[in-house]
Amino acid sequence: VTAAMFFTEDIEYFHRKMTWGLPVDDTDAAPMFSNEIEMTGSGLDGSPQLILRSTPTLEHEESLGMKEPEWMSLLIAAFKSGHWRVCLTTLQFLRPYVEATNPNGAAAGSLSWNQTVVSYRKLAPALTYAVQCMEVRSQYAWIIRSIDDFIEWSG
Repeated sequence: VTAAMFFTEDIEYFHRKMTWGLPVDDTDAAPMFSNEIEMTGSGLDGSPQLILRSTPTLEHEESLGMKEPEWMSLLIAAFKSGHWRVCLTTLQFLRPYVEATNPNGAAAGSLSWNQTVVSYRKLAPALTYAVQCMEVRSQYAWIIRSIDDFIEWSG
């Protein structure tokens, strides 16, 4: 699991650098990607204001970051090795994917009902793995919190 966490950190670090336009090495100064900047009205002094979108929700297919299958694989590896903290944290990274299956959510219009059900069935074992891992380590309060969060995210 430790090696998987190092790979995860490297992938996400590189993804942030590419997504947010940060320099890959400290000597370059690459510009921000335009899709991560939101232009708003003028400020008090009449100058335009820019807002950086803090976190991307669902990634595009051409994204470099980890996606649903990779997070699921990390969660399964953490479950098998008994790292309940990694299971708990990884559930948070699955949140945008679970929220996309919420029939009342904003992303509900982009997926058909069958696609939503199939996607949810792929994600549901994540909660099972996390709960089983936390149960073995007697983390009952975190189990309740995880189940409540999962219910809230999925609608």
